[in-house]
Amino acid sequence: MSSLTLSELKIAIVTSDIEAVRDLTSILDNALTHYSVVSQAEIKGQLDAFDFVFWNCDQSLFPLRESDLIDLLLPRIALVQNVGSHKLRWIETLGFHMVLTLPLCVDEVLVNMTCALRMHERESRLRSQREALQAKLDCRRFVILAQLDVMKTFSCSEQKAYELLRILAMDSHLEIEELCVRFLGARDKWVDTIKRRNMRRAG
Repeated sequence: MSSLTLSELKIAIVTSDIEAVRDLTSILDNALTHYSVVSQAEIKGQLDAFDFVFWNCDQSLFPLRESDLIDLLLPRIALVQNVGSHKLRWIETLGFHMVLTLPLCVDEVLVNMTCALRMHERESRLRSQREALQAKLDCRRFVILAQLDVMKTFSCSEQKAYELLRILAMDSHLEIEELCVRFLGARDKWVDTIKRRNMRRAG
C-alpha cells in the first residue's frame, strides 16, 4: 500500500446513496483509476480486491458487521449524515481510519483519504513488526521446550542440552529453531540420533 498513490487506488463505495456516489466520483474524477458501488451481498467476495473503501454507515440497507471490515485490513473512511459521540465510538471500534460527513467537500475528501492511507501504512508496519516478534518468540519457545526434553532425557544441564541440539542442527544442516520444531514433532527419532552420536563419541 505504501507504494500506491491516490491515482492508482481501486476504490469501493459501499452505499445505495446515488448522490453520495455521484459526489465522490466527481471529486475523484481526476485521481480515480477505478471504483465500484458494492452491494451487501458482494461484500465478502469483492472488497478484498480493492485498495480503499468508503462505507455509508447510516443506511440500513448496508448493516455494518465487524468481520466485513476488520478482516479486510483496508484503509477505510466512514460516511455519515451526522456525527455523535456514540457513533464515533462505534466507528472507532470497527476500525475506520477517518469519518466524513455528507454532503462531501472536495478538500476534506482528499485530505481524509491521504490521512487514512498513512494511518493504514503505519498499522501495516506495526502489524509486520508484531508478527516478526511473535515468530521470534515462537522459535524461542520451541528451543526451550526441546532443551527441557533433552535435559530430562539425558540428565544434563541446560547448557549441555543446548549444545547437543546445536550440534544436531549442524549435522542436519538446519537452523537450531527448525531442528527444535522437528525434534518436538518426532522426538523418539531425534533422541535416538543423539544417543547414537554419543555412543560413537564414547567408542
